Amino acid sequence: ITEARIRLLNNIDFDWSTNARVPWQDQYEKLVSYIEKFGNTRIPQKFPQDPVFASWVHRQRSNYRKFQSGESPCCITEDQIQLLNDIKFVWSTTVTWDSRYEELKNYDEEFGNTLVPRNFARNPALGAWVIQQRNYYKKIIHGKMKNSTGGISEEQIQLLNDLGFAWSIKALVVTL
Repeated sequence: ITEARIRLLNNIDFDWSTNARVPWQDQYEKLVSYIEKFGNTRIPQKFPQDPVFASWVHRQRSNYRKFQSGESPCCITEDQIQLLNDIKFVWSTTVTWDSRYEELKNYDEEFGNTLVPRNFARNPALGAWVIQQRNYYKKIIHGKMKNSTGGISEEQIQLLNDLGFAWSIKALVVTL
């Protein structure tokens, strides 16, 4: 189908959904519920609880990139983009070190420590990130990595130290 025909169909408010797909608004409402429960819009692409929903979220990001590039405006509307922006939908799944650090600071404020469990239900990626930072640091300490080679910088180490980051959970002694 040509772009000209797509525009003509969009002009008459053609419904692009198919019977096999759950309506956009229903998936959007699921996303709002997910945010209320988990506090973010980073649904794993393989989300066993609802693979159709996970696919829909992934498709919104893909459709948005196409929309931004002018490649294919058929699959997401400006109104839908605005609705997603209103709930602070994260369009890019690439998370920066600083973003994860902010999440860790929020965790510390809420729980009083930086001991994020590996399988932290509200944000499993944060648990994985914390483990990764410990591993980078361990490699630097043991001379297997220079902190200038992309793992973790001296500045990042200092930020984590300032937060009271636990570099080794084995060294911690919990007193009750």
